[in-house]
Amino acid sequence: MKTVLVPTFDEFNKYAFIGYKEVKVKNKPTYKDLNKIETLLPGCPQGSSPLPDNLNNGWSVDVRRFYDIRQNTKKLKGYKVFVKN
Repeated sequence: MKTVLVPTFDEFNKYAFIGYKEVKVKNKPTYKDLNKIETLLPGCPQGSSPLPDNLNNGWSVDVRRFYDIRQNTKKLKGYKVFVKN
């Protein structure tokens, strides 16, 4: 099991950053693991899965990769989902 840190935002306060939440996922992530991460993200994430087949320590991905290209994600720029251990 790996611990993934996911940034959380306040959707009703102009997407203000709240903090990071820890999510336990398998070493080889499944669709259920992806859903655990997406439920913490604001709005309706619906892009392709940016999770690799194997999660390594130090792996990170921009939050905006979880969204469709047509969605406005300017307020989420600079935040990343990353593996803690």
